[in-house]
Amino acid sequence: NRNALFGDVMAAAMLGIRNILVLTGDHSALGDNAGAKPVYDLDSAQFCYMLSKLIDDGVDLGGNEIKGELKMNFGCVVNPNSDPLEPEILKLERKINCGADFVQTQTVFDIDQTKDFLKQTRYLNTPILVGLFPMKNYGIASYFDKYIPGVSVPKDLLSNLKQTKKKYIPDRKERHQAVDKVNIEFFTPFIKEIKKTTSAAGIHCMAVEYERLFEPLLALVEQG
Repeated sequence: NRNALFGDVMAAAMLGIRNILVLTGDHSALGDNAGAKPVYDLDSAQFCYMLSKLIDDGVDLGGNEIKGELKMNFGCVVNPNSDPLEPEILKLERKINCGADFVQTQTVFDIDQTKDFLKQTRYLNTPILVGLFPMKNYGIASYFDKYIPGVSVPKDLLSNLKQTKKKYIPDRKERHQAVDKVNIEFFTPFIKEIKKTTSAAGIHCMAVEYERLFEPLLALVEQG
């Protein structure tokens, strides 16, 4: 509830955390403990408003003054894959009106859809980081495609990653190289297109035990 969220924010500030990303997250029924009761005292926009009151006005939602000064930035999330997209943009606008400083998107794979989303949200004048998710093996890609709400992995990318499975490439080093090649060939032109043709503030690359990809990927992207 709001009291627990308030406590988390204050604890984060004491630990020196200066950036918070606000998101609802998946329903608890999708987690490891499906019987856990979800608590929706505040939605993500209301939590943004609570943070805005704490940071800018020095009071909580009850109007109680807090001691000291909170120096924090906070952002929100949006799903460019939503269909229809218009309600998602309206939700995003509400979060920004509640004080969000920046935006991070859900994982995207469709360049045209992403560019259209960025074009439609330009009027919000808020930095948007595009979320990308390189996948270190076919199993992760398949799971992501089947079970992560709001995300669809392109069939050609799935097919290419499937060809890097152990039964096709027994050698571990060669298998890693093949996976890296598939991801680099997909994401390098994607990032270059975002940089060249949109007003995106940056890319948010989500590394799930796959940090080794970022150095060669960044080097290729920076070549222009």
